[in-house]
Amino acid sequence: MTADPISLHANVCAFDGCGRPIRSKGLCNGHHQQQLRGETLRPLRQRVARTAHLCPHPESADCYTHHGCRCTTCCTAHTRQHKTWRHQAATCGSLTTDPTGTVRRLRALCRVGWSRPELGEHLGICRAAVEALIAGRRTTVTIRVRDAVAAMYDALWEGPGVPTPGAEKARRSRAIGAARRHGWAPPLAWDDDMGPNGIDNPAATPFLSDAAETTFERIKWLVDGGQSLATITSQLGITASAVEKACRRSGEIDVWERINIGRKAA
Repeated sequence: MTADPISLHANVCAFDGCGRPIRSKGLCNGHHQQQLRGETLRPLRQRVARTAHLCPHPESADCYTHHGCRCTTCCTAHTRQHKTWRHQAATCGSLTTDPTGTVRRLRALCRVGWSRPELGEHLGICRAAVEALIAGRRTTVTIRVRDAVAAMYDALWEGPGVPTPGAEKARRSRAIGAARRHGWAPPLAWDDDMGPNGIDNPAATPFLSDAAETTFERIKWLVDGGQSLATITSQLGITASAVEKACRRSGEIDVWERINIGRKAA
């Protein structure tokens, strides 16, 4: 589509339905740039109306990305963040790295009960981006996201607290169930190094065993660390009755008694 010669003397762009102010040769800035590049004129993206900041979250680029806020402050912050990223990419070389450790950390957090929306909220990215990472659809990950996931993993690896009845409990049950079906390893199955069980080592494998002795050793290690029954079941992906059975099979009923004492004290 081309500009209408009759509209060249109007105050708005000659492109049908545009309505933007004229910059040069009867066209607005966007359509004039298309013409200079030798492109066929096409409609421009409509401007998003700016609104007041009504979102309960702080004004930031994360609020724009994750919560859909389109207030002036959030839009400006998002634009600045994107320009900074483009400048760093142009001047500092590659800003991406291998996603193996990031994917494993996110899957391990799902295994202990963190849902995808909760992970996205902690990271400040949308749920779709979290799901793409967890599903392994990303061949690279930015260094910023890698560092953010690692920090979140260090803070949340013990699992969420006891959920309140209702939607929160159901959401966490679905997260654990999906992780089990996919065979994702919990945080305790990984080491924080590049060894044979290192979470950042692409060739590593998780330390997993169905032996009752190994399960009990993990339970005892958590109990010695002062962890509650809720944390133990969340970390190991087992029920409270399975914890009791593991203690009884190992002949260490006193460990189960210590867990019960801690539960009653809480």
